[in-house]
Amino acid sequence: MQIRIVTSTDWGSNDYTNEDREAYEQAVYDMVVRKYPTADVKISSKLVARDEVHVYGLATDEEEYEVIYNVRASIRQVWDDADFWSDWSIHT
Repeated sequence: MQIRIVTSTDWGSNDYTNEDREAYEQAVYDMVVRKYPTADVKISSKLVARDEVHVYGLATDEEEYEVIYNVRASIRQVWDDADFWSDWSIHT
């Protein structure tokens, strides 16, 4: 199975650093790989309205939808946990 994630480069402010973005993407990657350890996971960033998740290599659409749902939940969890910020104090 291949999972391709496109994260948005528009975070709604300029208060983040490249290190924040890299840490966010790494946290998303780590969480997805924990859930799907045999998956080939790749993450890229570009200006999109919302994060995109694409899944390839599964037998049915239902299986793909389930993985997409779970990956989106992982992305939300990483964002909500907010452990990736280098300086959280600027966001409170």
